[in-house]
Amino acid sequence: MTQIIVTVGEAGNLSVTDVDVQMTPMSATSVEEEGEITSVPNEFELSQNYPNPFNPTTTIRYALPKGSHVTLKIYNLRGELVKTLVNGYQSAQHHQVTWNGENQAGQKVAAGIYLYQLQAGNYKQTMRLILMK
Repeated sequence: MTQIIVTVGEAGNLSVTDVDVQMTPMSATSVEEEGEITSVPNEFELSQNYPNPFNPTTTIRYALPKGSHVTLKIYNLRGELVKTLVNGYQSAQHHQVTWNGENQAGQKVAAGIYLYQLQAGNYKQTMRLILMK
C-alpha cells in the first residue's frame, strides 16, 4: 500500500510526509542506457529462432540477467562446430544475433537441422533450427 501526503506551503514549497511504500516484485528491471530504457531480465533465456524454418537468415534472441562471458554456437547433428556467433563478455539485457547460414569459413552450409547452444556462466541451453534451401 502506498500512502503519500503532500502539503503545499504559502511560498509554493512542497513537503512530503507520512510515506508508506509496499514493493511488488516485477519480472524485469528497467534501466536507462544512453537515453533508451531497456529491461533487464530476471533469468537466463534462449528463445526459438525466428523464422524457423529459415532461408537465408534467422534471428536468435536470448536474455541475460547479469553480465557474463557468453558463447553462442551453431552445431550440425554430428556435434561438429559449424559457426561461433558470439564469444565474449555481454551485459545484462536482451540480445539478438542473426545467422546467415554460413560456416566459420564463410561458406553456405547444406539445408538441414542444426543445433544452437547458448552458454553464459553456469547456464547452458541448446535448441534446434532448420535451414531450408
